[in-house]
Amino acid sequence: MNTPSTSPDPTTTDADPASWKPELHPGLRMRYVTGGRLRAEVPQRGVSIPAPPEVQELFAACDGERSAAEVAATLTRPAELSAPGRVATGLALLATLRRQGVLRSVPERPAEASEGYAHPSIHRVMVGDRVRTDAFQQALLAQVKEGDVVVDVGAGTGVLSLFSTQAGASQVYAIERSRLAKHAAALIEHNGASDRIEVLCGEAAELCAERELQCDVLVSEWLGQFVLLEGMFGAVAAARDAWLRPGGTMIPAGFELFLAPLGAGRAGAPSLEFDTPAYWSQPDYGVSFDPLLEVELDVLHRSIPAPITGDRLLAPPQSAHVVDCHAASLDDLYFKTELTFRTTRAGTLAGFVGHFTSDLGAGVILDTSPESPQTHWEQHLFFLRPVRLEEGAELTLRFEARRAKGQDHTPVFELEWEGPGGLRERRFYNADYE
Repeated sequence: MNTPSTSPDPTTTDADPASWKPELHPGLRMRYVTGGRLRAEVPQRGVSIPAPPEVQELFAACDGERSAAEVAATLTRPAELSAPGRVATGLALLATLRRQGVLRSVPERPAEASEGYAHPSIHRVMVGDRVRTDAFQQALLAQVKEGDVVVDVGAGTGVLSLFSTQAGASQVYAIERSRLAKHAAALIEHNGASDRIEVLCGEAAELCAERELQCDVLVSEWLGQFVLLEGMFGAVAAARDAWLRPGGTMIPAGFELFLAPLGAGRAGAPSLEFDTPAYWSQPDYGVSFDPLLEVELDVLHRSIPAPITGDRLLAPPQSAHVVDCHAASLDDLYFKTELTFRTTRAGTLAGFVGHFTSDLGAGVILDTSPESPQTHWEQHLFFLRPVRLEEGAELTLRFEARRAKGQDHTPVFELEWEGPGGLRERRFYNADYE
């Protein structure tokens, strides 16, 4: 995954030539070349193609809202073709541009997954995470005072709004963008709190422009995997800047990210665990699986959540980034850091593992460390080629988390490490979102 891919869009099929919704790749650039001709280029994907007038005409209509058939119908060139002929030509051009990576289909975008949050099963996992939900309830009961006005951004089922009324809030505005809003309103009414909780269905940024209010407390359980995945903080910051009174309370107040080298097996265990690609590096059942290691490393594109216990770490975690939610912008969530680790035991390095702590205020700390009780966030894994390390080995880690161009929901991670004897590896994770 170290170089851009020009492989076809995996979601492109012959079954949907007209129904997909095309939008321009966020990395698209138009460049004039010799003779005044235009080329369409997406440097991240290594794409550079001619952009004659008919292609430019299609680009102008690819707004992510219209279907491919609707976009194709806007084509006026070539004039000698009938309307159906122009549509067929347009569809063929759109399909080609999609395969080349200049266009992408809107349903692929992670933002479309937001409607998945309307399903109760998602919230069952979150509400049923006792570590998470107990911490937020404790923080709200400690910080919401009698008569306070509270805004709950991304209210989901409305459970945090209900906790706010338990603490004495006189008015709560529960903001939920998905269709779960109507079910949250029903749940709130069922619990006898509809006189104090108003459910607002819509995007927080749009509601900020429509509603004038001031709140004493702004709460939002916006924390994603390794905090940064899900990308909801922009909405929280917009609500904070528009509605939170000076000196008001943010819940969470901040967070801290940690990284540590991950061992492929537990301390003292005779074999490697099967939860990382490093498993293939050991013979098992009298069989060598080395070729499968190469296959898995070749398709290793994403960072993933998984539960990790403290005895898997090869060195103690180190702080990588700290954010104050009262003052941070969306860009402040992303960072570069360099860390040095010294292994406390011998073992096979399988990658690095990340976790976070979040300060919810009033002394309440939400901790997702491998040493703490597991939460639905688990820990976040960045797999590498397995390498055997001795106790006391020094590792240097350079790590970057950056905002993917054109969308906020999945950051791109770049990781490079160096170790004894010239050991070194560099990998990108989630880079196909750029």
